[in-house]
Amino acid sequence: MSKTAVVRDDSAQEGIYFGPGETPPGFFALLLLNVVTDKSAADVDRLLQKLWETYGSLKAGKVPDLDGTEVKAGKLAVLLGFGRRAFEVDDHARGLRPAALKDVCFALPGDGGSIAVPDNSLRDTGLRNSGIAYASDAKENPGDAAIAFQFTAETPLAVERAVVETWKVIHDEGAGAALEIAAVYTGSKRDDDRSWLDFRDGTSNMKSEERGKVILITADDGKEWTNDGSYMAFIRLRIDLAVWRGLKDSQEKLVGRTKIEGCPLAAVDQPEPDCPREPVATKDGVLKNSHVQRANRHVGLPAERKSLRIYRQGYPFFEANAAAPGFRAGLNFVSFQESPWRLFRLLMDTDWLGTSNFGGLNGSMPTPLITAYAAGMYLVPPRSPDATSYPGRQVFNAAFA
Repeated sequence: MSKTAVVRDDSAQEGIYFGPGETPPGFFALLLLNVVTDKSAADVDRLLQKLWETYGSLKAGKVPDLDGTEVKAGKLAVLLGFGRRAFEVDDHARGLRPAALKDVCFALPGDGGSIAVPDNSLRDTGLRNSGIAYASDAKENPGDAAIAFQFTAETPLAVERAVVETWKVIHDEGAGAALEIAAVYTGSKRDDDRSWLDFRDGTSNMKSEERGKVILITADDGKEWTNDGSYMAFIRLRIDLAVWRGLKDSQEKLVGRTKIEGCPLAAVDQPEPDCPREPVATKDGVLKNSHVQRANRHVGLPAERKSLRIYRQGYPFFEANAAAPGFRAGLNFVSFQESPWRLFRLLMDTDWLGTSNFGGLNGSMPTPLITAYAAGMYLVPPRSPDATSYPGRQVFNAAFA
């Protein structure tokens, strides 16, 4: 019998900050790993367990190469997720794969193609290719990996050190290493709570008492071992700031909020008088197509799948780049939801964000404001009953099934 999702308990992994009073810390790193060809499930299990024990040491302020010395841990939190490739290692893993990771996944890049397109499991007259496409120079999708580790902490050193210590463990395995690093992405929260669009971010996230029912899995295609887990989506989004500057006179209409206060707009250039956090439905033709309105069509309660509510937990990024203007700025979009269906439908339904690159009426943004460099969906298993084992160990070790 399926368990009922709760607001917060000890079953959910750390790193999903959805309980009362919880907020994500300032620094983020996502480490993506793939299984080396011809390595067995037993090889993967042994290495994942070794990494999990290494992270436990780091959280206690102990670095393996600094034996006898205690360092500041920075309140490091580690979350483990499995992508669809993790369930292709052997027949046992395939038998545990949730249908959601088999039928629904992000598309592969191809001449700037959409990150999400409807397939047989999502075929519907209201679904179209996502308006968000891969960048023209994105030739592959590193986000579609087997294993994801999310590191969050109060210092940049804590998350960066977790990545480096992972590399050390894999490096020391030599030719026998079962995992290889596919990509690393970092980001940090701005202390003004704004994005690179200069608008306030996270203003319409759900109340803490509503989040558990949106985030936590209660029944996943008969795979009860996933109950109290979640699905983590990751999209590395670049923001074209030159395009955004060119839209200066219409930015508030495209977002659907005032820039300074963050108040939702009831009509063009008219904010709601009491400045509520959540926007209310509007009949205004322009605002109806703004980002905040398209991202929340006010359908049902958050716990209902048809509401398409997700829990966002993203981090802006800034990175040097050889091409002009010398840097890229964007967002590490991270969301947690009890089913990938919520996000994919949100991205492809024309009544929601489908065909829209950000907001506004179709064609209002001839040059895309945002493009993607990586996209992935990961099952985040519940915390292991055995406190010393990594979550979801039954995928690679049948003795834990």
